[in-house]
Amino acid sequence: MQLYSSLLRERRVAVVWVGETLNAFGSGLSVWALAWLLLRTYPGEPLLVALVLTVLSGSSLLGTIFLGPRLDVWDRRRTLMRCNFALALLTALLPLVAHTHLGPFRGAAPLLMLVAAGGVLRSLPAPALSATLPQLARSEHLGALQALFNLTWMTGDLVAGAIAGLLISGVGINVAFWIDAATFLVAGLGYALVQFPAQSGSEQLRSSGVTAWWTQLREGWGFVGRRPALWGMFLGLGMTNAYFSVFGSLVLPRVGERLLGPERGPLGVGLIDAVSVGAEVVASIWLGRTIVRVRAVRPLVLLGCIFPVILATCVVFAPSYPLAMLFALLNGLSFAPLSVLVAVYVARHTPAFLLGRVSSARSFFSDAGRPLAMTVSGTLLTLLGLGPMVVTLAGSVVLLSLFGFWKGAGQPLAEVEVE
Repeated sequence: MQLYSSLLRERRVAVVWVGETLNAFGSGLSVWALAWLLLRTYPGEPLLVALVLTVLSGSSLLGTIFLGPRLDVWDRRRTLMRCNFALALLTALLPLVAHTHLGPFRGAAPLLMLVAAGGVLRSLPAPALSATLPQLARSEHLGALQALFNLTWMTGDLVAGAIAGLLISGVGINVAFWIDAATFLVAGLGYALVQFPAQSGSEQLRSSGVTAWWTQLREGWGFVGRRPALWGMFLGLGMTNAYFSVFGSLVLPRVGERLLGPERGPLGVGLIDAVSVGAEVVASIWLGRTIVRVRAVRPLVLLGCIFPVILATCVVFAPSYPLAMLFALLNGLSFAPLSVLVAVYVARHTPAFLLGRVSSARSFFSDAGRPLAMTVSGTLLTLLGLGPMVVTLAGSVVLLSLFGFWKGAGQPLAEVEVE
């Protein structure tokens, strides 16, 4: 733990880490609150719920495509600060807008517009921060720094699910969203208090206009496209994220009600999530302090794509709540390679002047499968029921993850570190 303590003694790292940890806790509350808000606002309408979640993910993809190419041009600290302030406002309004029934889609038009705006804004902070982290520590400490910042959302998720369950069951759903809005404000203020190192190559990218945007987009995506080991890893990551997006929003609330009933379901689901994330925290701390050989990274990432999906599927079919908790624990342990190794691989295999755009491409892959997965899952849930839908989705994720690993297997040049 001494290495992590030394990193936190750097004021800039500490301020950003604290702000992001609080922000991740608030976002964790919102994830569960949104799942229950949609379930209770549109009961018996999984397609409409899937539409809202699809719009949220789809708008994030559009933001990644149209705004991501500018992440090596814009000042990343200001981008992070402004996005957090804007998301604070949108999050505070979300529970109010959800109960405003106007327009098409059975009155859900205002909610769809709000989540679309939020999705665009959410497309920027993660890649902007990922592109900045390699500048905040020495190369040999990058794995530990990445593990440290992964702990922001892990520690937030560790308690967010259980606390969200208590809030939803006790004082109502709205409070969870308002707490999240406050944490966005705290994170934004944190970025206002620090300075980041100068961005490599940003002066050469100052030109604007459609031609400049297209050039910047092509350079970032071209770098990824020429490296199957890189985009194959992103494909597996994206499919796994798509599965767990459906799992958290459409599946777990129903599993909780099946195992524990409507009254105890929210808290039970929160505890399942807390156990899974807690195991992931422990495994990630250990992995962040471990030297992993370059050629072992992609096989470990493949296992991190496949095993969590299989174990989460076991949660769905668990005949009892204690057994579901056991599968959740194993699921968290198996997720650690995705949490730590993908970002380290990107940072060590990407030139500094491309980090923002490549990180944005990674975010695109991470989110690209979510709209389709939500739409297909909502349809299959209506037609086939919960069990067959989950098995179909899990099988697709495993096959696509294996395909991505296979495509990158014969690319030794993709394993050469950028000096």
